[in-house]
Amino acid sequence: MRARCVYLGWNALTALMAPILAIFLLLSWTKVAMAEGEAETVEQFIVICALSMPEIRRIEAAASELKWKPLSPTQATMLRPIDPNAKFSGWLVPNSGKPYLIGVSEGQLDGDKVLVCTHASTHFDPSELVSEMAKKLSLKTLTDETEAGQRYRTWTTNVNGISMLINLTTMQNQRQTGGSLSVFVKSK
Repeated sequence: MRARCVYLGWNALTALMAPILAIFLLLSWTKVAMAEGEAETVEQFIVICALSMPEIRRIEAAASELKWKPLSPTQATMLRPIDPNAKFSGWLVPNSGKPYLIGVSEGQLDGDKVLVCTHASTHFDPSELVSEMAKKLSLKTLTDETEAGQRYRTWTTNVNGISMLINLTTMQNQRQTGGSLSVFVKSK
């Protein structure tokens, strides 16, 4: 039986997350070999995504200023939310030869504005990543489920007084590396 995610609602969460799983395909198309460590991934996620919420315009400004490469329309289609009305921007971040993807979106859920920032890369050990996150964030586990070959782990946390939902989506196979790490914030 599926646990109910009180913060956003599990069905709504999976609808928002489904397109992010396409990043695995996108990153393989760009043929990037990543060797970034889990601590670096967590630090990038916190600095770029979590600390910028609920002001996703900060992330867009960083992308412009740092000259991150915007995703092509085809790449964006694979990463963007399913909701055609959701605003979306995404970039390939070079990161000294260890590129990763950043995507931000803004949509509606039960009348509330929901902001999402996703950090996606291909080479991190999911278990090690969770250990690193636990060192930096106070995480309260909501879900840890597998479905259709994918593992979904969801936590709540509070960063700078803002309640956040964190989601890590990876392959179910423990030997597979990489995935997407997202933060969801309700906004007015």
